[in-house]
This record gives sequence, C-alpha cells and structure tokens, in this order.
Amino acid sequence: MRCAGRVARRPDGPALVNVAPVGLALTLGYALAVSLLDRGDSSGGDVRAVAIVVAAAGLGVALRDPGALARTLGRALRYLSWMRIALGALALRLVWVLASDVTQTSDFAHYDLMAREISAGRYLVNPALPTGPSIMFAAHYLVFGYMPLAPQVTLAVLSTAQVLLVYSLLRKTTANEPAALFGATLLAIWPEHLLYVNLLGSDVLFSTLVLLAAWMLTLGSGSRSRWDLAAVFAAGVVLGCSHWVRNTAFVFLAASSLYLALHDRWLLTRRAAAVGALGAGFLLPVLPLLYLNAATIGFPSPTVSQIGGWSLFVGANTTSLGMWSKQDVVLIDGLVAARVAAREHRLVARDRIAREMALRRIRDQPGLYVWTMLRHKVALLWAGAAEISWAVRTSRLGAREAWVRATVNGFHAMAVVAAVAGLIAAAVRRQYAWDVRQILFWAALLTTVVHCLVEVQPRYHHMFLPTLAIAIAPLLSRSVREP
Repeated sequence: MRCAGRVARRPDGPALVNVAPVGLALTLGYALAVSLLDRGDSSGGDVRAVAIVVAAAGLGVALRDPGALARTLGRALRYLSWMRIALGALALRLVWVLASDVTQTSDFAHYDLMAREISAGRYLVNPALPTGPSIMFAAHYLVFGYMPLAPQVTLAVLSTAQVLLVYSLLRKTTANEPAALFGATLLAIWPEHLLYVNLLGSDVLFSTLVLLAAWMLTLGSGSRSRWDLAAVFAAGVVLGCSHWVRNTAFVFLAASSLYLALHDRWLLTRRAAAVGALGAGFLLPVLPLLYLNAATIGFPSPTVSQIGGWSLFVGANTTSLGMWSKQDVVLIDGLVAARVAAREHRLVARDRIAREMALRRIRDQPGLYVWTMLRHKVALLWAGAAEISWAVRTSRLGAREAWVRATVNGFHAMAVVAAVAGLIAAAVRRQYAWDVRQILFWAALLTTVVHCLVEVQPRYHHMFLPTLAIAIAPLLSRSVREP
C-alpha cells in the first residue's frame, strides 16, 4: 500500500490554502482556552488543564529545534511500516471487542434494536434515527444470527481501515513517509478511536465513509479526465451512502464540492463536470431514501431521519448548554400529544413542533443563545474527549472507568494542542496545497458552525479524529517534497 502519488501544486498565493487550516487551528485553540474555565472531575476539566500545560510545554521545548524532533521520531518510526501499524491497530481493536463484553446502552441500544427489526423485514427507514448503521448490523444478523460480536468485529476492521487511509492520504499529500507513519500511528493508538469500536452506533461507520470519500478524490486529481470523473462519481456514491448514516453528510458534500470547484490545476469546464459527477454520485443512494420516506411519512424527505427540528430545539436550550436533556423530551412529548395534526406522522409532528419551540426559544433570548455558542458549544465539541461511559461502564473495565476517562481526556487534550501546533506550523512553512486535506479542514469548520446552532455533544467530533491525526503529522516535516 505504498502510495507516494502526486502532490498537488501549491498555488502562488498562500491565502486560500491556509484559510481552513488556520481557521481550524484558531477554533481548536479557542475551544481549549474556553474549556479551561470549566473545571471539575465530571467534565475532565482538571485532567484537561494539566494535559494542555504539559503538551504546550513539551511542544515549546521540542519546537526550539524542530529538526531534532523530526530526527528523533524519524529514527523511532524506522522500525514501523504501514503494514505493522495496521496489524497492531487491528490487534488492539479486536482484543478490545472480544474482551470488553459491553452491553449496548443509550442510542447504541436503539441502533441494535432497529437492526433486529430491519433484519425481521419491518422497515428500512425510521424517522427517529438514521438507519444506515442498523442496516449494516442487520446484514450481519441475517448471516450469523443475533450476535452483536459480528458487527463489532466489522467495526474494528473499519476503524483499522481509517488508520490505513490516514497513512495513504498523508503519503499522497505530503510525500513524506515519516509524517505518514506518524499520523497513522497516532490514530492507531488514539484511545477514543479504539474504545468506540465496541459500540453499535454511527460513529465508526460514518468516519470511515467520509474518509474513504476524501481518499477516493485523490484518485480524481490526475490528467485522465474520464477515469478522474469516475473516481469523483464513486466518491459521491460513498458520500451518499454516508448520508444514510448521518444527516451531516451534507457538510462533507459541501466541502468536497468546494475543493473540486476551486481546484487550481483544472479548467472551469472540468471543475463544473467534477462537481456535477460528485453530486450525481451522491444522489444515487439518496433516491431510494426519497421513495422510502414518501412511503413512510407521506412526503419525499431527503434526510435519513426527521430530527432536524428536535436537534435545533435541544441546541437552543441554554440551560443544558445545547445538550440533550430529559426535560426537553417530556416537554415536546406533551405538546405532541395535544397538537398532532390529523394524518400527520407522529414523529414528523414532533419534529415540526420542536422546530417551532426552538425558534421561540431563540427569539426570546437571542443574546443568551449566541453566548452559549461562544462560551460553551465550541469547547464542548472539540476540547474534551467523547463520552466513554457507553463503551466502558458495562464492560470488563467498568471498575476502572475513572482511570480510563482520565487517560482518554488527557490524550485528547494533548493531541488537540499538537494539532493546533501542526496546523499553524504547516501554514507558516507554506506546506499546504489545494489537496484533499482541505476537504477535511473545511468540513470540520462547517461542522463547528452547524453544532453551534443545533445540539452538541463531544462525541460529534469523533469523525474528525483522523483529521486531527493528519493535522499533527506535519510536525515531522519541515518542507514539502515536490514531485
């Protein structure tokens, strides 16, 4: 899998290629700074504060002589290869899946229940939750019977595939082997990335699909127009499939379209053709969704779940800081019981009423809504690790949950500090080109904006753990090697 491919030509003006990396670095830095105002063991604030100080001090010392840092890590990485890293990552994930014996709770229990119902032929779409993950789990149950271990093993393989994709993307965009090995190794041992493979949810599957789509777009950046458009179309199909997993696939479609539309080596007609091919590919898996939604809820909704209004309602709750709360569920369910219209699907009515209530909340206290975005939501999305209780509490490590949580939060905080340094360093050294990394950086920024408006959870950054690994890797490279 040694993939030294073409490195995109760096545009004459550095402004455009640095907008997203610098913007993401500032966003991450802001999230860390604001998170320091929130202290306490429940949020991991104390561990995070210590980790930030340690990481910043360590980077400060190392960056006094970045060449020495690169040489030291380079010597360590000489004993690694992409194959050894992948085998190690897979072994860690399989051991965790086989040993954890976790009980699925919260949303993950719902996804598992939907998988059983889908395998029984009851439906393919559910207005309450995206069914993409459950369809994949149901396929396992049809083959192996009801055995959650089967899809968990597949999730471990998909998580390992992300490690390989990070390696390949870094090789293609930087032509720097140590940086590629470093980024892949980081993701292979990232605690949150590893722990989530035992959860029957959308996180691992969605992360894999959007990263695969970005990798496929590297195949569509050459000089063979017909084959390039086929690769772009295939990337669109993958993004369309990811839309069955999460509604935020639209964010990656927008970022990918921007990347293709502003490709600095293509004529305008070819850029238009590429954007069209991407959109056509995306539409292919979405068309069945339109039909199934029309049959289920009475109109051809393009979204895989009808929870946009509910998400906005939760996000407008300044008391819960835009996070899920039981009080919101009770309030909306009471309103739905009193106000549901005749012949209207109950979950569609619920979403409509939630949207109306969300807009009322925002109109009543617009300043507090904006303050919650700035003071809390950005930090909640990026500064802390995703909640690990779902993966650990009911597992064999349940008695050590506090220690696991501290480790996961500490690693995440140090990694985010390193990502800020990596993004800024690469921008200052003019190492960025208009390559597919831009898709991931722009998608991260757009996702931040989306979750400032709607519901937020630390878990929603999980799909960008590979992006953070890619952002950190350039710390090992002082210059981009031209093809």
